[in-house]
Amino acid sequence: MAVEFYVPELKAASAWVDHRQAIPGNSFSWAGMQDISRITQLVIHHTVTPRTTHPDDIARMHLSRWGANAGVGYHFLISGSEFSNGYAKVFYVGDLATYRAHVANKNIGRIGISLIGNFEQGHAGYTGPPTPEQLRSAHALVREFVARESKRMPLLTGYDKVVKHKDLQATACPGNTVDQWWNAIIKGEVNVIKLNNGDVFKVGNEAAHWLLEGGKKRAFSSAEAFTEHRYKWEQAKVVDRAQADGIPDGAPVFSRYEHVLNKAGRKTIEQLFVDGDAITPTQLLTNTREQIDKWIITERDSAAKIAAAQKQTKAANDALAKKVAEVATLQKENSTLDTQVEVQAKAIADRDEQIKTLQAKVAELEAQEPIVDTGEFERVFWRIYFKKGGL
Repeated sequence: MAVEFYVPELKAASAWVDHRQAIPGNSFSWAGMQDISRITQLVIHHTVTPRTTHPDDIARMHLSRWGANAGVGYHFLISGSEFSNGYAKVFYVGDLATYRAHVANKNIGRIGISLIGNFEQGHAGYTGPPTPEQLRSAHALVREFVARESKRMPLLTGYDKVVKHKDLQATACPGNTVDQWWNAIIKGEVNVIKLNNGDVFKVGNEAAHWLLEGGKKRAFSSAEAFTEHRYKWEQAKVVDRAQADGIPDGAPVFSRYEHVLNKAGRKTIEQLFVDGDAITPTQLLTNTREQIDKWIITERDSAAKIAAAQKQTKAANDALAKKVAEVATLQKENSTLDTQVEVQAKAIADRDEQIKTLQAKVAELEAQEPIVDTGEFERVFWRIYFKKGGL
């Protein structure tokens, strides 16, 4: 018979999820049945997966390992990414009337509780230690068993019945960081790292680093920005994701190069050193940000002057283009006139040719018959006339 169970504290915070029906696989009879009155221990595990892994995904991994008729290996999974009112959501995934598969050959009489994440520092998938929300939910869950389920589970007589997986067999589970946060599960002491303004911190072994300033976390934009401000990597305090996420974001911390690029509105460093800019790499590395700001102002003034000159140049170019257009029009008109002159010159040449032809004709005629002088003819005629006394 299925065991109805919930944690009032988690249910009130909307952090309790009865997921037995919905999760892939067999939640109600696999790997076998057990008498809950004979349960003796609560075993704490980690899933060795990213924090964001959903319980359904873990169930599918277990089904691929043990077969389609199997089920998820734990009784409870505590989310590493789904939170509600300060608690991580707890998924009830394997009925308490069944024993699961979380401790080799020692599953009967033991409840498997797994926190989603990888708490083995140095492992490639290390997520950092459990979040405060996970630890708070884990403590609420084990307290419900130890303090309030004595009638149904009388052998769970105290917190000494809460053990680590590695206490029962040769394994690193639940990770080599467990001593840092074990008391949070047993005693409810959530480990929140104290941060002061000016401290640098990170989450687990993640690359991102922040500077706490004015109550806000300022992300370092690059490794250069971190080292340029003379911070040392080993000085960074390690906090959990929830603590980091709970700090509001501030403006990023840039390197001097990035500072200048952002101030000047540049996109690339190459653009910074064209057109005679006053800022040089040496100045960027050896001068203060106040001096760099002055250079930026100078650069902006120069840019304004350049813009004005460019405007004047454009006006001059426009005027020149207009003149060029006028010259082109005149050249077109001149070309038309040249054509007309050529036509007239050809007509004159044709007339000259005609004259030459006529002159040649006249010369030809003159050569054939002499031309009589009519004046001389008249004088001879009248002389004869008068001499003979008329006609």
